Amino acid sequence: MEKKQIAFYPGVKEDDIPRLPEAIKISLVERLTELANGTIEGFNLDQDVIATLGKYSCKKVYLTDPETTRQFRKDSLDGKKSKVGADQDGGYRLIYRDAVVRQKPAIVVVSVGPRKGLAAYKTAMHRIIKQETQRQTTTSQKKFQPQKPTRHQENASRRTNGGNQKPGRGL
Repeated sequence: MEKKQIAFYPGVKEDDIPRLPEAIKISLVERLTELANGTIEGFNLDQDVIATLGKYSCKKVYLTDPETTRQFRKDSLDGKKSKVGADQDGGYRLIYRDAVVRQKPAIVVVSVGPRKGLAAYKTAMHRIIKQETQRQTTTSQKKFQPQKPTRHQENASRRTNGGNQKPGRGL
């Protein structure tokens, strides 16, 4: 399987990632590597609150700090119900879309942020709607075609260039 490229919506690298706790940044790098290698796949977004993101083929990946993840897996393997999880650290989400960038399969990160208050989902929705709106206005606009100046415009430019003025006389 071909490794996927990783791309980002505007604002992800500038706004989202710098605001993450260091432990979550580590988790983000690990999940992005796994997504690019095809070893994991995100969950479809089809719940009522975030169903609109599902319409745009967005997926989510859970991000927790590595220590919480290790403890959760250990408890799981030991058959114990874990007392750690997304609720303890608030939980973070990586929202992405599968796409083709420069004729190669890619993971396009739409947003990364806290689950609390649906922040990551709301940011993703805002960015997608903004991109779709820009795409619609760009494709619906007519291409600019330079036009010959009208006779009125030619006369106006002659009057303002000073060619008709006598020396020493102002307007």
